[in-house]
Amino acid sequence: MAGEDRQTWIKIGATLAIIALDAVWIVLSDFTFDFAATAKVAGIVAFLFALGLFYRFRRPMKNFEVMCVETAILLGFSAAAAVFSYLLTSLDYPLVDDVLVRVDKAFGFDWLAYVGFVSERPWLAKLSKLVYATNITQMALVVVVLGLTGRLVRSRQLVSAVILSGTACVVLAGFVPSAGAVAHFSPPDSFFASGQPIVSVAYMQEFYDIRSGVSRLISLDRVQGLVSFPSYHGTMAVLIIICLWPLKYWRWPALAFNVAVLFATPVDGGHHLTDILGGVAIAFIAWHLAGRFAARLTQPSAQA
Repeated sequence: MAGEDRQTWIKIGATLAIIALDAVWIVLSDFTFDFAATAKVAGIVAFLFALGLFYRFRRPMKNFEVMCVETAILLGFSAAAAVFSYLLTSLDYPLVDDVLVRVDKAFGFDWLAYVGFVSERPWLAKLSKLVYATNITQMALVVVVLGLTGRLVRSRQLVSAVILSGTACVVLAGFVPSAGAVAHFSPPDSFFASGQPIVSVAYMQEFYDIRSGVSRLISLDRVQGLVSFPSYHGTMAVLIIICLWPLKYWRWPALAFNVAVLFATPVDGGHHLTDILGGVAIAFIAWHLAGRFAARLTQPSAQA
């Protein structure tokens, strides 16, 4: 089996392992899972895999094959990891927000002052909300761009890095949980002069309900981000920058847009600065490990 195929099967196996862990946990707990809501995601994943097989065997086009398969893995992993984050949140470990606030202060960062500054300027608040909301769409677009431009090694490495970093963020958020700065400080509605951010105090109520046992329904139709520390938005923004850096015409737009995402994350993600720094660190580590993972698997093929 070629090294590239081994990478693919390992990523599929890792995703299936998380799905199996989700299933066992749900069966053995008091959680209820909305299976009907899974049909849409499962259908898209199955379609993309089928399309990848078509471009592998019926009409060989390597670029399209890799693009379809890697996108399917990315989507399947994202759904499985989202469910896993709900389950880990229910462990209800002590929150570490007080520690994160102290670390932020050591860096000279004042969340209330920073978010207040943005909120008092409507154009800046709108821009923040716009760029923050593009993070997941950007990631999917990058996989497509890499496939169409023939950067297949980089495409595979990106999805591997997403799986590694996503798993790390979800697990850390479960065992070292944070409610995020917006929930920790819980500013009144009047504080947000330009309207509520994407992640508001009300948005985080689901986080508290899962921790207390009030909420026990998991539905992919209404799943929301529960990971505060480390910031997964921060991780994805940096992965996108790293991945597109060698592409001449994409390098600077990716850098500018995702630096803007990082600046928007405390505002519309309700994150501490430390959350973002943690997410950035995980991105670099995951990218490095994904590269080593790919090199190790492809080395036998190169020697053959």
